[in-house]
Amino acid sequence: MGQGNHKMERLERATKTGVLSLENIKLKSIPPEVKSKVDPARLRTLSVAGNTIEVLPDWLPTFTALKTLDLERNHISNLPDLSPLMKLETLNLKHNRLTTVPRCVFNLKSLKTLSLSDNRLAGVPPEGFGQLKKLLVLDLSDNRIQALPVDCGSYGVEELNLNGNQLSEMSPALAAAPRLRVLRVERNQLEKKSFPPTLLQDSTVNLILFEGNPVSTKQFQAIEGYDEYEKRYTASKKKMMH
Repeated sequence: MGQGNHKMERLERATKTGVLSLENIKLKSIPPEVKSKVDPARLRTLSVAGNTIEVLPDWLPTFTALKTLDLERNHISNLPDLSPLMKLETLNLKHNRLTTVPRCVFNLKSLKTLSLSDNRLAGVPPEGFGQLKKLLVLDLSDNRIQALPVDCGSYGVEELNLNGNQLSEMSPALAAAPRLRVLRVERNQLEKKSFPPTLLQDSTVNLILFEGNPVSTKQFQAIEGYDEYEKRYTASKKKMMH
């Protein structure tokens, strides 16, 4: 059976199952048959990962029942206005060609997990991610980010991944992030002086992963506030064991 027939079979099943996977089949665009054959009120999960899609169709935001949208490993450099996708909880844009964070992302109020890893982002816009009150995991790893905006203390995430960027300092404002537990900053340009004492002393962070920076474990342990951080770290490990 040809690839085209397989595709049609998947389209026909999608309305029944609520799931459509069109991964790794050399698509240059999302087929128009998705619009004509799949009920937009029934589709909850759409994955087109591992293709060569550059532009998403304007009709994609009409699929307002979507909870998961996986666009990983394509050639996407911008998005249509996805604001109507008010039920969307997971958006995966890993390994694409974005140079800026699309503004429409900040309107997706149900988002819990957002991956913008491995793009070409040079920065993070202010007054953005703090608006996403349900966001738990934000992955900005493997980009070209040099600093976080001053409003990063308003981020409600539990996990922030900044691995593989060009950070040379951590914003003291991040200490105010109300739910932040895990901070990943491996493979940056952070030194001992790059970590503000407030981040260790006065935050909710209980795990900072910093391998691959010009700061040793011994130097990190000498930062003011380390004792308070270590108490939170130990308490969280005990909690996980029970």
